[in-house]
This record gives sequence, structure tokens and C-alpha cells, in this order.
Amino acid sequence: LGIFGKEEQILESKEVNEIIYKVAFHEFNNRNEFVPNTCFISSRTGEFVHFVNNKFVQSTGLSKISEVKKEEADILKSLLDKMPLDQKIKSSPTLDEENVREHLEGLASKGFVLKQKTEGKTKYSLNKQIEIPTTPRHSLLASINSLPITKENVSDVLKENFSREEISHMLQTLFPNVVIKRVSELFRPMYLIKVQGEKNFFVDAFTGSIVS
Repeated sequence: LGIFGKEEQILESKEVNEIIYKVAFHEFNNRNEFVPNTCFISSRTGEFVHFVNNKFVQSTGLSKISEVKKEEADILKSLLDKMPLDQKIKSSPTLDEENVREHLEGLASKGFVLKQKTEGKTKYSLNKQIEIPTTPRHSLLASINSLPITKENVSDVLKENFSREEISHMLQTLFPNVVIKRVSELFRPMYLIKVQGEKNFFVDAFTGSIVS
């Protein structure tokens, strides 16, 4: 594989399968229409899984979104969209500087926002590690649709860390205007590599790249 040092040796290579939840949902949009879409969420990491430029990429932050309140999620999406908070306050009849500060404190306590004191003032900024789609219409959400991931039962399935119910709650926390229609399981083949020194990692069977 070209990724090991001279003293590292592969002890075992085993094919395993990761459960990817395929979530079919309808978005209730501003025109009072239900628009269908699909997204894919890893049962192992609790993150969105996309296929971009011939490789799998994952979001960062969806797995923790259940910890935030509805209002905090709304503020978070504004930060991700680089929308100035004073503009956000003006566009919302329920927001003011005081409760926005409370929501930012809540996001900071959960790691979504960083806060720093400068010249006696507290400033808040988005944690740059957070990368989550801010709309259920995002083009990457359904990007796995074209891949030949099997829908049939397979052997050696990795234990799920997130259940169907948990990922459904996460999705509806991020996108309150969606109705989940169906959650099905797909199986993504990977290789579990055990290296001398008990270092284990996964290699994707489609692309040959290391899986985070």
C-alpha cells in the first residue's frame, strides 16, 4: 500500500461492510410543496457520506447535532452560510442580541462555536472543523445514488454506533422542515487492516483510500 514504515507489517486484512443509511425524505418548502430528496449517513460515524471527485467524504458535526436546540441549529446554519448575525436578527422577529448570545454560548459549550475575549469583549466564531450542509436541497446529499452499493444482506457487518432512530432525529434537528419517509440500509465494502503494533484502520474497497 505504500503507507507503512519499514518495521510495520500487515497482520491481517479482512473484508467488512459498513452500514450506510439511505434516508428518503420530503422537504416542505416555502411554496408549500413537498420536494423529495435522499441523503446517506454512516452508521459508524453518524456523519453524512458524499461521493466527490471519485472519493468518499464525510461531513463534520452531524453526529453531535442532536445535542443542540432548534434555535441553536438555526444560528449554526447561518454561521455556516456566512450570514452576518445582525442581518439574521433583523430577519427574525424572535431573535435579539441577548438570546442570540445565549444560543452562541450553547453552541460554544458543544464545540460548534469558538469564543475568545478581545479587549474585554467576547467574540464568537464558527469552529472551522464543522462542515455540514445547511439545506436539504444540497447537491451532495444524494451523490451516492449512482454507486453500486449493495442492498442485500452481507456477512461481516460492522457494529452500528448510530441507530436508525438516532440518525432520523439528527436529520430533523438539522432540517426541521423535512418529513422522513423511509430509512433503508446499504452496505459499503471496506477492508479492515491490522498492522503490527495493533494499529487498525479501514481501506475503502471502491477507491482504495484510507477511510477516516
